[in-house]
Amino acid sequence: MENSKERQNLLLLEQYRRCCEDLRHFNDIAWQVPSVAVTISGILLGVAYEFLDSIPRIILLLLNTFMALTMTIKFAKNSLWIEDRTEFMKDIEDYFKVKQLPVETDEILDYLTKDLPQPRRRKYRAKIRWFFGQKGFLWTLSLMLAFSAFLFILSAWEFLNIFNIF
Repeated sequence: MENSKERQNLLLLEQYRRCCEDLRHFNDIAWQVPSVAVTISGILLGVAYEFLDSIPRIILLLLNTFMALTMTIKFAKNSLWIEDRTEFMKDIEDYFKVKQLPVETDEILDYLTKDLPQPRRRKYRAKIRWFFGQKGFLWTLSLMLAFSAFLFILSAWEFLNIFNIF
């Protein structure tokens, strides 16, 4: 019986290590996807407006829109993986009754201000609450979706211009 418990603990420890590696990987991707999307889109926009006109330009703009939407989906899915690994690691920490690292904004602020007297703690938190309370994922996702919409509208505008509908 003891051997089985020990094996389970070793397995959980190995899963925890795997989650740590996954988090590093997914965090790298989280920063790379928006950067790559903007870079590729910028190049495609430059090519579309410098070397193409009419229907080829519209086709390239629509491909650019599709690529930007695909990268947006990849970014959102990657963020889901990060959330999943974080929660799994918390479960393992609970199982071993280990003090958890703060991962949410409120948890981090509580940890950083735990030694401050209450009035000063409230004042400190009030100053930085809005800024640190924002979710970088939502801002980045919103920006990527807005950029995809911009590319689609640009494609539609070019289409309407070609046929003098505008």
